[in-house]
Amino acid sequence: MRRYMCLMLLVVLSLLFSACAPATPQVIEKIVEKPVVQTVIVEKEKQVEKQVVQTVVVEKEKVVEKVVQPTVQGLWYDPGDVGVSWVHICPDVPPVYGGTIVSISSSGPPRGQQTWYDYDHDRYIFSSLIDQELSPDYKIYYRGDLAESWKTSTDGKIVTFTLRKGVKFHDGSVMTADDVKTSFEVVLHPELAFGQRRLAFRYLEGFDKYDGKTVKEISGIKVVDPNTIQFTFTQWHYQITPSFIYVPIHPKKVFEGKTAAEWLKLDQAVSKPIGTGPFKWEKYVPGQYYSVVANTDYYNGRPYLDRIIFRLQTGGNLASASVWLAALEAGEIQIGGTITGKDRERAAANKDLVLIGGPMDSLWGWNYNLKRPAMQDKRVRQAMLYALDLPTTLAAVWGAEASVFNPKQYDPAGDFFPADTPTYPYDVKKAKQLLADAKWNPNNKLTLITYYTRPTDLQMFQVFQQYWAEVGIQVEIVPLDGPAHGERVKKGDWDLTYAGGLGTPRSYVSFGCDVTDVTVNSSGYCNKDVDAWVAAANTEPDAAKRKELYNKAAKVMMDELPGTAMFQMTRVIPANKSVCNWRYYQYADWIDWQPETWYLAPQAKK
Repeated sequence: MRRYMCLMLLVVLSLLFSACAPATPQVIEKIVEKPVVQTVIVEKEKQVEKQVVQTVVVEKEKVVEKVVQPTVQGLWYDPGDVGVSWVHICPDVPPVYGGTIVSISSSGPPRGQQTWYDYDHDRYIFSSLIDQELSPDYKIYYRGDLAESWKTSTDGKIVTFTLRKGVKFHDGSVMTADDVKTSFEVVLHPELAFGQRRLAFRYLEGFDKYDGKTVKEISGIKVVDPNTIQFTFTQWHYQITPSFIYVPIHPKKVFEGKTAAEWLKLDQAVSKPIGTGPFKWEKYVPGQYYSVVANTDYYNGRPYLDRIIFRLQTGGNLASASVWLAALEAGEIQIGGTITGKDRERAAANKDLVLIGGPMDSLWGWNYNLKRPAMQDKRVRQAMLYALDLPTTLAAVWGAEASVFNPKQYDPAGDFFPADTPTYPYDVKKAKQLLADAKWNPNNKLTLITYYTRPTDLQMFQVFQQYWAEVGIQVEIVPLDGPAHGERVKKGDWDLTYAGGLGTPRSYVSFGCDVTDVTVNSSGYCNKDVDAWVAAANTEPDAAKRKELYNKAAKVMMDELPGTAMFQMTRVIPANKSVCNWRYYQYADWIDWQPETWYLAPQAKK
């Protein structure tokens, strides 16, 4: 259930920023100790098609007591969602079944090394054991997806999931705990090197010994019975629960008798995926579109829509926002892509469209290539920040769409950033002095590569070039498409690479000394003290001690700058107002979009 992230990502810090940015998202997972425990599933209300979970007593175990926001009787929507920027509610139009939505897709189905196995952001085809939702006050709630319930041992090292009974894959076969176990062992296979290996799963018992050949199973993943699976970790980790979001569940039978190398070539990997999600794969026309159709056997009820068609942007005739915006205005498509600048203003002025989204919880900036001699002195890296007048630049280029990173505004409690976290306000004199101290050669020519080639991005880079030139730093901006950018990163032929997605503590693994994959730790940064502090913080249950360890790591990294987080974006997508209950928010590694609840107002049905 979710394209994984993209999972690219990056810095030890829960670095979010901006005056308009929300505070650090609070995770609501209330752990209680009670003398007894038993989990009960309450009948779902027919009008809202939502599962409500309650928890009552179990013996001497910690149980996840999920906080549930009940839906008002008789309504087909949650009143709390009305007015929320990332949900489009149609309070006057009850849900109806049927219809097709055409949506812009910024990329096609997985290709190359990217597969459906790690395409965990997909909300349509796949389901995971659990998922997450965001409340209007930016609190993250975990809820069962394929898991009916789960419980955690007192020491936090054993997590036991009870699966929903009778859940079917799209081919009609029934999902069991064996399918779940195999799905985890596929994405955690060392030969595939997917991003999930860098999550809390690296603390599973038997993870280090698992090679898929002589040791073909992870001993810490145990099938208790067809509807129960247990995960045993060598130590507690604060990211154990959310890590389970990132593994889409596949049918075991497609992998049996095949090697890891063969897995990458299967239809399941690249062309005809089978999941348990609300929509089933239908068709893929390269360079044009792919489509999914309603899964009538979906465990939480048939989706309202019949079909979703994803028109491809990359390399196609809809690559330009101005082109697909015209198609959106003409009613040829119903959901657009991310939009900025004048195009955003144009969409906002259209009475038939609505902009959905909000402030991203990740930062935008660049990584420095520390393997390049010109980038190895931290004073040069610091000078490049002092040289930029970010408030003026962002206001001129992005307007209200971006704001400067301010750790105190994002993290007022100082859970990650201490009060004396280094910052880099505009200071030309300071920048020049640092360059002089570093004996900077003004004849050096740096290369900044980027796969963000929107007019607003390129305009911003041109302004940066001018600021850097004023202090004696020459920078060439090289826009590239995604594949070319990836190849350039691997070759190391660059000094800076610009990207989004920088910024959450779970992403620190992208900078660890043991992360040698240049597509992950592109900077090549290694500080063993930082590694030790973060590793200790991740497994420290005492909040005060964990805060102290994160503070140490954050302060050092903000001084050494393996990468820099400059600003936070507000990302929105325009859609036709006839698309009801549609939601989009690139926050907390993507909140569930719940596509099974989307519907078209009757007059717009196709």
